[in-house]
Amino acid sequence: MTKLFAFTHLAVLMLVGAAYGSAEGTAVGVNPDSSARNGSAERVLVVGSDVSIGDRIVTGPSGRVQLLFDDQTRIVVGPRSELEIEAYLLNGSTADRFAINALAGTFRFISGTSPKPVYSIDTPTASIA
Repeated sequence: MTKLFAFTHLAVLMLVGAAYGSAEGTAVGVNPDSSARNGSAERVLVVGSDVSIGDRIVTGPSGRVQLLFDDQTRIVVGPRSELEIEAYLLNGSTADRFAINALAGTFRFISGTSPKPVYSIDTPTASIA
C-alpha cells in the first residue's frame, strides 16, 4: 500500500437509503485533522462518519480522508485540501449525477460503477466531466 492509502482505520461501507438527510457516502479511512462542514455546523471526521450533499470536506496539514460512495466511487482528500459534495443522485446501484467541487489541495478520484458521463469535477480553474 502506498502512503496515500496508509490510513489509521478501515471500515465497512454503511449507507442509509436515499431519503432526504441520509448519507451519500462514508469516511472509510481517516487520518487526524479532517472535518466536514455544512453551513455553520462542523464535525470531526472519523472512520464511519457519514458525508452528504452540501458537506465541505476540509483537511489540515496532517489530515487525509478516503470517502466511499454507494456506487463504489472513492475519493481521497489529501492534506491541506478542501472539497465540496455538490450532487449525488443515486438510481439503484449507479448514480445519475455525481458532482464535486475540488476547491483546493490534492485529490484522488476513482470512479465506481456509474457511467462515466455522470461524473463532474469542478476546480477553481477548470471542469472535468
